[in-house]
Amino acid sequence: MPHEAPRYAAEWLRIAEKDFARVEHLLSVDDPEAAGFYLQ
Repeated sequence: MPHEAPRYAAEWLRIAEKDFARVEHLLSVDDPEAAGFYLQ
């Protein structure tokens, strides 16, 4: 199972990067409540 950990971490990093892009967009359209949801 040692080979699973890097893939698992890479998947979480991909999700975090996507969420961060959403936060940037939501802040640019003045929606801080929705941005806060993705920052959780």
